[in-house]
Amino acid sequence: MNTKPMSRRDDLILRTVGDEVVAYDKKTFEAHCLSPFAARVFEACDGSRSEKELALLVANAAASAYPGVSASDAVASALAELDRIGLLVSDGTTRRQALGRIAGLAAAVPLVASILAPTSAEATTCQASGAACTSSAQCCSGVCLGTGFCL
Repeated sequence: MNTKPMSRRDDLILRTVGDEVVAYDKKTFEAHCLSPFAARVFEACDGSRSEKELALLVANAAASAYPGVSASDAVASALAELDRIGLLVSDGTTRRQALGRIAGLAAAVPLVASILAPTSAEATTCQASGAACTSSAQCCSGVCLGTGFCL
């Protein structure tokens, strides 16, 4: 496990929406919505801080977001989730072992919501019956008549 976690920045589009961060991965076409706490941990992962130092840095945020949970457990859970979805630079090992001691927290604390975004080709709309077309793939019916209009 990387002793000083670093957030991945390549091929990501990051946008702040309210107090959350949306990370769109251009390689996997996935969008991830980071909770305010996970976003704070993600931003703090610059490769210069250990997990213990991260916990000290975000202790107040952890206490307010997850009362009764230690900052180190909250950070470990956030790091494991960020690693699982590919937002940390990986050293080839997994943080899953680190979650063994806090498995209940990982299931109870919503840190990241992810969706798979359609590719641009999948997201395009089809042409209705009677619309101009040059190929059958453009038509909702799947048929482009020889006259250049969708069936």
